Amino acid sequence: MPLAVHDARPSAEASPPPPALSRAMPLRPVTLEPPRADGISHAAADRPIRDTAAWSDETDALHLLPLHLLPLTVSGLKRARLVKTARLETMVELFRDARAGTGLIQIEGLGREFAADKASLERDMALLLKLGAVASFDVYSLRIELRALGIAVDEHQHLVLSPEKQEELTHYMQGFTRPLLRRVYGEQAARVESMGDLTALLSSPDRAETLANLRRIAGRLGLKLTEIPEFLAQYGDIFLSVAYFRSCRDGALALLEEFGRWLVDLKRAPLVQSDSAAQRLITTVDTSLDIIMAQLEGCFRSFDRMTQQLWDDLSAEGFQAMRREIEAHHTSVGALCCGLAVKLGGWKRAFPTAGRGAPGQKLDWLRQEMVPGLAQLVETGLAANGRRVPVAAQARPA
Repeated sequence: MPLAVHDARPSAEASPPPPALSRAMPLRPVTLEPPRADGISHAAADRPIRDTAAWSDETDALHLLPLHLLPLTVSGLKRARLVKTARLETMVELFRDARAGTGLIQIEGLGREFAADKASLERDMALLLKLGAVASFDVYSLRIELRALGIAVDEHQHLVLSPEKQEELTHYMQGFTRPLLRRVYGEQAARVESMGDLTALLSSPDRAETLANLRRIAGRLGLKLTEIPEFLAQYGDIFLSVAYFRSCRDGALALLEEFGRWLVDLKRAPLVQSDSAAQRLITTVDTSLDIIMAQLEGCFRSFDRMTQQLWDDLSAEGFQAMRREIEAHHTSVGALCCGLAVKLGGWKRAFPTAGRGAPGQKLDWLRQEMVPGLAQLVETGLAANGRRVPVAAQARPA
């Protein structure tokens, strides 16, 4: 496939979704921006489109993988990145420029663009093809997938969320930090606003009651008092991942509600009302997205139950079991969030306003961009919750 150059336009990162639904107030008033379905931090998204040479590590994203993180031999490839399209295909983005647009190419076509040593290019392409099968490029899924491929990447340096994104997630983290705060500080817990504050307080307890509580927690976990900060770091990283995926879910939910209204309007169009195949297409898309979102919610409910169980009966075994269970779901939850983000983001770019596009154009977009990979997302969501794919969800639109 030849290099596809897309016209310059605002990218997915630069077009924030509509505001998410209202949420319960956090412990103290916080000014928040709506979450983004693609996971990218607002600070990164607010920057204008840049030349390829000026790319930074967009490690907040679900659908982007900068190739300089990988042990590639062909130096030119390290200036590119893998991207997920609305069809859930993985492409190589060779450049992105405000004036020239975006250059995308299939991994298999790299040999026509790089006059490198053939053996080196084939080795790099073999690795990229394996990574192309990864469902999400979020940092938590990548940690698992890269380990499985035997690729050594410094997780502490490269596979972490940006400070801006971590700041955005503070209010999501409060639900996970409250049980620990209450165990240690009681009423003082309201003063702690971030995991950094909590780490500092636990490292330097200044009250006898607090110290006694910490010793009690350490005993239940089979730890020394000096090992509590390390436990906190692990606890914080696990639930930062859950907070990140919740944020992505909220961004997708805001777009999904708008998309649902768009489908209703499309279904009422005279051309569509008289077309049974078009009606089935719309119903299948609508039902599939509802199933995907419901299964994603099921994963989060499971995480909440495990957190409650941990603090109801705190133990080292309980903590490790909870950690293993959440990490085991990283790739499936990441796949669902990424799939929703790229499909809904692709729809929003194609139809930025409600009145744009004729019914025929909208139906073509659904067939060509929304349907591919949608059934696999349904299967991923149901498998994550140990359920079977309903017959209705297996039906393919005509």
